[in-house]
Amino acid sequence: MLIDRYLLAETWRRLGVVLAVVLVSLVLERILRLFDVVSLHGGPVGMVWEMAAYLVPHYLGLALPAGFFLSIFLQVTRLGDDNEIDALLGCGLSPARFAMPFLASALLLVAVSIVLFGYAQPYSRYAYRTVYYLATNIPWKAQIPEYAFASIGKNVVVTADRVTDGGDKLEKVFVHQWFDGHEVVTTAARGELDFDIDRSRFGLWLYDGVQAVISADGRVAFVHFENLELDRSFSSALPEFRPRGDDAREYSLDELVGAAANPSPTLPRDEIVAELHGRLVRAASLIFLPFLAIPMGLAAKRQRRGIGIVFGSVVLLLYHYILQTLEGLADSGRLSVLSLWVATGGFAAISLGLFWRAQSRPGENPLDHLFFAMEAVAMGLRTLVRRWMGARP
Repeated sequence: MLIDRYLLAETWRRLGVVLAVVLVSLVLERILRLFDVVSLHGGPVGMVWEMAAYLVPHYLGLALPAGFFLSIFLQVTRLGDDNEIDALLGCGLSPARFAMPFLASALLLVAVSIVLFGYAQPYSRYAYRTVYYLATNIPWKAQIPEYAFASIGKNVVVTADRVTDGGDKLEKVFVHQWFDGHEVVTTAARGELDFDIDRSRFGLWLYDGVQAVISADGRVAFVHFENLELDRSFSSALPEFRPRGDDAREYSLDELVGAAANPSPTLPRDEIVAELHGRLVRAASLIFLPFLAIPMGLAAKRQRRGIGIVFGSVVLLLYHYILQTLEGLADSGRLSVLSLWVATGGFAAISLGLFWRAQSRPGENPLDHLFFAMEAVAMGLRTLVRRWMGARP
């Protein structure tokens, strides 16, 4: 039907706008913190953007339920403001039929959420942690200290009498190396640390100096040079980041199912099962959002739209933290994972009950009284604030 295409187009347009705004605000806030971390350790700026990209699936999973609820709510309230709801009801289009496009969208988003929660988030979470590990552990600010010996690689010690240009320029340099029974002592009037483009590795150039090679039998050979690059790049011996799978949240959906059947000694079965059911519960919850948003949108008149958004946000946040708490208790073995499905059943019962009331009695929305009371409280608080501001000297 034409009305279905209209509702779908408007809902998805609003969903795209809401998700874009929420994602940008959440990711920007994290980017500012990542800039502080990377700049503190002297790492390249490109790592900030790489980590921010890996955070997108995580924040998309947080924003998707709220964005979907808000897009339906705003669509229904706009139809109510323009009296289109009355026209649709007058034409015999019941709220149940009116909800079909939203329910179809919910089923599609359930499939998207399974891919997002089950596969995109685990891999991106591990990739983010890997880059964060590199950003905070590689010696990006590698410098040679003045009048002190510094090890800049395996069996390599360097010191300089003077260090300038942020640690890249050296004067009166001394280098001691030993390998395969040989000792190599090098002195130079000047030196320079040559970093690669991402400053993860650096070599040492020396100018106007002398190099002495002392063999195992005590013979010494001297070489005078104008410029010399030591024969290898120096980098700190940084252990590789741990393999993926030390955290259940890094497992894909298939891996969680397999680990639940054959638990490993590193991760308890309760943790695996809680993570698996937590993801499934969050994906399934999207089905019931249209049944909650439609009666709220019908109850929120033009002047109550803000109250409806606040109330809906509180309900979704409360449900999110209830699931988070129950998942934590199931993770530790203190509760069964069935508690997650019980909470989802309660959320579904409330949503379906409100929708059934709006379906059977379109003119008697049970949320009308609640929104009216919230509006009265808000107006009373606004009046008190105005009086208090007016009474100030």
